[in-house]
Amino acid sequence: MEAILKSCFGFSAFRPYQKEIVQDILLGKDCLVVMSTGSGKSLCYQVPPLVVGKTGIVVSPLLSLMQDQVMALKQKGIKSEYLGSTQTDSTVQAKAESGQYNILFMTPEKACSVPMSSAHAILNTSGILNVDINYGP
Repeated sequence: MEAILKSCFGFSAFRPYQKEIVQDILLGKDCLVVMSTGSGKSLCYQVPPLVVGKTGIVVSPLLSLMQDQVMALKQKGIKSEYLGSTQTDSTVQAKAESGQYNILFMTPEKACSVPMSSAHAILNTSGILNVDINYGP
């Protein structure tokens, strides 16, 4: 875990609670993570798929945040993409089904509209599902 943290993200140590959360995710435990903005929640679901070598699926309602994270992850050499109603590249879903991404972001609408056979294929290649819900005041 620490090697991936350093090589992929450039950090020498986890922030408080991150390591425990990542370990629990890797053990297959369900986790509810409530942390303030900028505290490192994203790293908690970005590290595990890289450790296990399977696709991590992130369901998030914030398209602009997903696009920003995909761009940042790609700059780090991490294969990632998003599926949303504005995504017009039909090859993204096919690549997702064959496990070609480390991290796949999906809007809730897209996650609910993906045909069952495609959803099953994506989930079979993934090991981690994260639902990212953001509520503001």
